[in-house]
Amino acid sequence: MCVRFSVATSLFLLIGLQFLITFFSVRSKRVSKLVKSMPTLLVYKGDLLQDDMRKERVNADEIYAILREKGISSIQDMDAVILETDGSLSAIKCIEKNLKSDVMQPVKAPPDIQ
Repeated sequence: MCVRFSVATSLFLLIGLQFLITFFSVRSKRVSKLVKSMPTLLVYKGDLLQDDMRKERVNADEIYAILREKGISSIQDMDAVILETDGSLSAIKCIEKNLKSDVMQPVKAPPDIQ
């Protein structure tokens, strides 16, 4: 009986915390910034951005896997690979106007690239 109570209490506590964090992150930009990450550029113009990959704990094999999944045979054919906020990787073949397009605005990139 005691174990069931502990499991139920833990479950309700996790659900409650998730609800509170979501509630406040929707209503406050400060909380949202604290809780959510930004998309991160990992490949730019065919070059692996090793420092950003290390920070985000992504290795080259994971990037190569997403490229194979998209039917791309060479990293040189890619303008960008982005680690999204949900942990997925997006591959973009052609970026117009460098990183100034609407879709690319929230992407975190090294200062020398922007």
